Amino acid sequence: MSMTRQPRQNGTTSRRLVLTRALDLAAAGGLQAATIGALADALGMSKSGVFALFGSKDALDAAVGHGWVVLDDDNIRPGEVTP
Repeated sequence: MSMTRQPRQNGTTSRRLVLTRALDLAAAGGLQAATIGALADALGMSKSGVFALFGSKDALDAAVGHGWVVLDDDNIRPGEVTP
């Protein structure tokens, strides 16, 4: 049934959206700038909504960390965001 897949697809889309914005915030101000509160404000979501997508700040930080590709010591660029 397609109804059982809809929540998973929405969650994946939401996680990708949050991770993309988190990468933007981290690029501008470091990982500490990608707080749950800052992400909620930037995306018009509640803090609990952002938290629910990851379960903890540590899990969010880990997901953001996986979104970075280190090219060399001076150049860092965002990588592909995966759920």
